[in-house]
Amino acid sequence: MNASRPKNRSIVNDQAEINDEVKRVSARSFYSPLSSMVKRRLFVGAKVNSNVAQVGRTIPLVEESVVESWESMPKDWPKIKFDSELVKDLKDAFQLYADSEGHDIKHVLDCGCGTGNPSIGLAKSGYSVFAVDRDASMLQTFQRNCGEAGVSVDTLLCDWRFLPQVLKSRSPFDAAICRGNSLIYAGTWENPSCSPSEARAAIEESLLSIAQMLRVGGLLYVDIMPSSEFNNSEVQVASLGVRRTNQHLIFMYWVIEHDTTRMIRRVQVRRVFESRISSLPECIKTHSYTGYLLTHIELNAIAKRCALLPIYKSIVMPSESTYQVYCFSRV
Repeated sequence: MNASRPKNRSIVNDQAEINDEVKRVSARSFYSPLSSMVKRRLFVGAKVNSNVAQVGRTIPLVEESVVESWESMPKDWPKIKFDSELVKDLKDAFQLYADSEGHDIKHVLDCGCGTGNPSIGLAKSGYSVFAVDRDASMLQTFQRNCGEAGVSVDTLLCDWRFLPQVLKSRSPFDAAICRGNSLIYAGTWENPSCSPSEARAAIEESLLSIAQMLRVGGLLYVDIMPSSEFNNSEVQVASLGVRRTNQHLIFMYWVIEHDTTRMIRRVQVRRVFESRISSLPECIKTHSYTGYLLTHIELNAIAKRCALLPIYKSIVMPSESTYQVYCFSRV
């Protein structure tokens, strides 16, 4: 006999809101207001760094690694748009640069490669990719994903600030990418309590080192949070989609808070495992990280000091609707 579901909060009644969340994944307005039902599901009394969440009963709030969370994204998201659409957009940007500047792009440096997106897709498209990250577990997963994809990509565990010394015998790259808002974590990824001045200095040192890895005329692709998001002091919630399993609906969210006085950006990723039978959350997996609130004015000023010339003030990337993209050329 099948277990009956509560009539007042059935999966069927939630379907319209689930579909609406799915649509938001591809929406330009990424931080759209969420419904009261979604807010209840997301917050359910759980606070950052709490061990449990109270919703009339105890729900485990499990701290997971950043690798586990990031690897869940393509599995949890209803539409896997990154590997195909992001790689296509990058190839188009590379070709646009080659056509306008007369510099072909074949050798690409990925700074902050994570678990392989988009390096693996670029490698499958014929680019020679060298991938760098400062998280060993990320690179281990990266290499496993390379094996599954049937490609070979050289990787390096390294702080970006030391790239010129570590890779001093390597030929310059045609292009470098630092995407996913990665640059703002240059000083805080391993030291979230560092001061704003220390974080800003680490960002500038990192950008200078990345620039030095480019040949003259080489392209730097970097993205950061949109300027419209910067001064928002309210807690921002982004729905990343819903995954359906036999036992659960898994809702994935970003919870983002900006402290414009201390120039801090706090991000917490939460995956809420909701029972398909009871429609109640059974577990919340979470991880968090902290970055420096880098403004667009600061980015361009730092780039200028690093001998990087803006070639597109800002370009629209359909697959990068979350962030604002800048492209620079090394002079």
